Amino acid sequence: MVRKSLSLSLLVMLTAAGCSSEIEVRNETGGGGGGTADTGTGGSGATTEDTGTTDTGTTETDGGTTDTGTGACRPVYPNLGAAEGLQLGDTVKDLFWRGATNVGTQAAGDVDFYKLFENQTCADPMSTEAPIDTLAIIVVASWCQYCPAEIAFASRVAEEFKAEGGLFVVVNFEDTSGAPASNAEAKRFVTQHATLNGVAPDNMWAVGDGAANPANYFHTLGEVNAFPSAYVIRVRDMQVIANPENAGGSYLNFVEIARDPDAGSWGPPTVPFTSNCGPGDDELTEPNDDATTATPVGIGSFTGGICSAAPDIYSITEAGPWTMTLTYDQSLGDIDMFVLDVPNNRPVKDSAGNDVISQETTGTEALSYTGPAYVAVYGYSSASAPYEFTIE
Repeated sequence: MVRKSLSLSLLVMLTAAGCSSEIEVRNETGGGGGGTADTGTGGSGATTEDTGTTDTGTTETDGGTTDTGTGACRPVYPNLGAAEGLQLGDTVKDLFWRGATNVGTQAAGDVDFYKLFENQTCADPMSTEAPIDTLAIIVVASWCQYCPAEIAFASRVAEEFKAEGGLFVVVNFEDTSGAPASNAEAKRFVTQHATLNGVAPDNMWAVGDGAANPANYFHTLGEVNAFPSAYVIRVRDMQVIANPENAGGSYLNFVEIARDPDAGSWGPPTVPFTSNCGPGDDELTEPNDDATTATPVGIGSFTGGICSAAPDIYSITEAGPWTMTLTYDQSLGDIDMFVLDVPNNRPVKDSAGNDVISQETTGTEALSYTGPAYVAVYGYSSASAPYEFTIE
């Protein structure tokens, strides 16, 4: 089962040899997403842009705030108008989900973009909980083979992102049948991959497009044309400041963007690496990080380990058909492998145009090929673990 993309950092290596993430619940006067009012206490509050109602006894402008006479801050959500969407500079709609799943330890709750904006605009200086400054929306699909890697990458950097005031909302666009995904399907798919390497970030929420308010919003918008796609929103004005255009074929640098959301351009991200190897776990033929230092192997059994961020490269010497089966302890990390096209520094393609790659989640990987070849063994999303493999 192919399920993940190769990270840019892996290909480069082959070549180079306290912020709270609580989601608050808003009081709704109607069923429409983005068109509900926060009534609060002591009088009606400001409504969001598309309700058509006004605050009693006050005049408001887009992005402004008002005091209803009780000292309550009631910000007006930034005007959507023609600039609503996910393009750079657009304003993201004030979406709302009930019963969202937190990937970490928090109980299920509601994801409310208006509430994030309100809390950022009306931050209480006496509060011990900092508001969310940066919102990252990652749009995935259950049938997408490259989406698990994006989810796992976000999970790995979530703690740093949280420290910079960041929150992840992973939107599952479609289930495996092609229908808009439910929250339950989002929970299944996102948590499976977000927790793959023993990480369970509490600043990551999983929601389905089919459960959005308004329903099927991302389908209706029609701006998500590739999966996965990541978008970063500056919460103070709910403006899209980074999207796939900024990624350059890699992941968005969520941490750096959150650290300086006004920079306009950011460098490539790095994924932290922690070795799970013990003494003697690494292969004796290290370094074998590229084709020039590859370890030659034939029929037999072997041991090794992903004990550094670099991959392990093996030169298979068999002239006929062969199968390489690799096993590892998945509780330590997820190890994958592929047949390496050395001149092009990418996986070899089979006759059908598919990458010859093994990216399972069961603790066992297998590749079959014919003739001499190079195989790259690597840690998925900077994972580390010892492994054993046989060639037969």
